[in-house]
Amino acid sequence: MNFFSWFKSKKTQNIDKREKELEKIELLPNVFNEVSERQFFEEVNKYFDLQKYGVGAYNDEKLEIFIGDLYSSSEINLAQNVLVVGNIRAKWINLTSEKIIDSGGYLFVTGNLDCDYFSNDFNKFVFVNGSLIVKKILNTEFEDSCLVVGKDLVTEYFHGIDIWAEVGGSIDINYGWGYCRDFDGKNVFPKNDIMTSLEFLGIDKDFGTEQMNELISKAKGK
Repeated sequence: MNFFSWFKSKKTQNIDKREKELEKIELLPNVFNEVSERQFFEEVNKYFDLQKYGVGAYNDEKLEIFIGDLYSSSEINLAQNVLVVGNIRAKWINLTSEKIIDSGGYLFVTGNLDCDYFSNDFNKFVFVNGSLIVKKILNTEFEDSCLVVGKDLVTEYFHGIDIWAEVGGSIDINYGWGYCRDFDGKNVFPKNDIMTSLEFLGIDKDFGTEQMNELISKAKGK
């Protein structure tokens, strides 16, 4: 293939990619709709103000929109970039599952998250317009991650050393190591101190985020 043939082929591929990017699909309820980057962020911007966070997708990332409520009596794993127009309720919302190939990406939820256990991921941005209710352990100590909750955050144990959560409503943390920050910039710490919290879970100061996920994996079946 000579240069001019290659250039023509490349130009055609770019045009096809651009046409696909501009194409919109009908969003069906209760299924994961794979969409273009443009359609994804058009929908996201209907519910979230993202200007301060510099949010944007990388090329060739899978983007999905789910309209409806997600429910599982055990564990929910989600793809790299998902907008849920609804609520999520599960035993464990696990964004670091081995079922997810790559770390990072975004999870947007217009409603509430309600679970026994929640685990974020490295370089993962999670935005919840409603409340985040984690009855047992919230594991958010993942480097370069972000957790933003529009309403209330409630959890028994918050594991977020140096990785705080931004919360627009009330903050209720019983045990933990780390803190949350309200929208006025005030830091809110667990009711119990670090040593009492570690004793509560039966762990030591060297207990890391991967170990916390292992603990959750063993505990969620009980």
